[in-house]
Amino acid sequence: MQQGLPQRDIARGLHITQSAISQALTKAESKGVKPIPEGFSGASPHEIAERYAAGDIDRNEMIRQLSAWPYAKAPDNTEQLAMEWKAILPPNPPGTFEEVGEAFDRGLIDGDAYDIILDAAEDAPDLP
Repeated sequence: MQQGLPQRDIARGLHITQSAISQALTKAESKGVKPIPEGFSGASPHEIAERYAAGDIDRNEMIRQLSAWPYAKAPDNTEQLAMEWKAILPPNPPGTFEEVGEAFDRGLIDGDAYDIILDAAEDAPDLP
């Protein structure tokens, strides 16, 4: 994870060792914590919506970021659903547009924002 400030500068500011910073970053990475992509305020669409709901970013910025997010393609479960009408489907992988829907369902973003983001996502090319 080579982004932002050097580890020694972070360690100095927190009054801890650079080794402690390195260990914390390694542990976070091993647990699936992803770095925040450049140009975004969160590591996932849901995190961006949470930052908006917390007042960390304004509505226009939230819409811009979620409209520009490189969404992962959700798996096509049509065949499984056709074979088993009560199929228990695995959760979508992280980073799909489903996270925006969940943010709307939880009241983190409003319906108008959702519609704007959906329109932008429908215009974007599919990612693998």
